[in-house]
Amino acid sequence: MKNVTIKTLISLLLTLAVALGLFGSARAASVGDLNGDGKITAADARLALRAAVGLDQLSGEKKTLADVNQDGKVTAADARKILRITVGLEKTDSGIPVSEDESLSFADLSATYVFSSGAGAWGTVLYLQENGTFYGDYHDSNLDTVYYCTFKGIFAKPIKIDQYSYSMHIDRFEITDDYEKYEGLKYIKSDPYGLEGASELIVYIPGTPLSAIPKAYQSWIHLSGSATKLPDNKYVLCNETGHYAFVGTVE
Repeated sequence: MKNVTIKTLISLLLTLAVALGLFGSARAASVGDLNGDGKITAADARLALRAAVGLDQLSGEKKTLADVNQDGKVTAADARKILRITVGLEKTDSGIPVSEDESLSFADLSATYVFSSGAGAWGTVLYLQENGTFYGDYHDSNLDTVYYCTFKGIFAKPIKIDQYSYSMHIDRFEITDDYEKYEGLKYIKSDPYGLEGASELIVYIPGTPLSAIPKAYQSWIHLSGSATKLPDNKYVLCNETGHYAFVGTVE
């Protein structure tokens, strides 16, 4: 009878400890640590991003850990928040060590990116700088009428999705009016063709097999018919909203 009482008491104490969180809950102790390695790294942000874009499915527990902003779903915003934690831009109250791992830099990506039909007439040019800022313009013409748009902004640090691709969030985007105008022509402001509706761009790096790039983008890349992968000096920025692609050549 005494043994039964002791066992019952131990059971009650264990139940109470769990209820009070004395052993720590998965969410309180491990928020952001999706791979369970005991620290928060860009690898965790990558897992969250892959889930956000539908490349992976997370289990119930991992989905809870990935939902760092606690809005009930896993989105690119969660992946971005996890990445900001790894680089020290945000803090975590979980007590888990933060560790940054190697990623794609803006110095790697710095180039002039072009979105066009390849036949002239119209085009959008984006100049990406080594600090993540960018500016550019869209132009088209019809006789004496010029359609134009100028813009500038800044990207967040790229988050790795897989071996060949990264995601870049557009932290800030602003329409400007810096287009050079000439007398005798009519100028009409337009939308930034290729960037409309974009909040994230997918980056494909040099060496990416064309088979790994969705076909909807490939018509904008303009490689030779025999090409099977991106050349060693080519990066591609893809806007998933309209399936548009900007191609940049690095020196």
